[in-house]
Amino acid sequence: MLDFSKSVKRYMQIRMIDEKNILVRMPTKAIFEKLISMESLVKTLEIDNLGAVDQIYDIASEILSNNMKGDYISTEYISELMDIEDITSLMESYIQFCTGQASNPNSESPHSQE
Repeated sequence: MLDFSKSVKRYMQIRMIDEKNILVRMPTKAIFEKLISMESLVKTLEIDNLGAVDQIYDIASEILSNNMKGDYISTEYISELMDIEDITSLMESYIQFCTGQASNPNSESPHSQE
């Protein structure tokens, strides 16, 4: 029997500036679609484009909230903690994690203990 309640999942380990550790799962379809639509925006982010900056912080909140503990990570928390350089680095690293996992499912990402 294929039992998804017991499946082993890969995750990305993230240590926030305040030393909080977050184990982020692969994205859901909805998060992945948002992430892909924002990929070029992240690479060309301008500090004076406040609408784009808000969107990036919102999707970062969704990404970080998709974690092993099920903790909600608010946009406000991220906004207070991370500057534009940090958020850009987070998004680029997460995109690499997602695309690397898709192209190499046998990679060395940590596995969940579920």
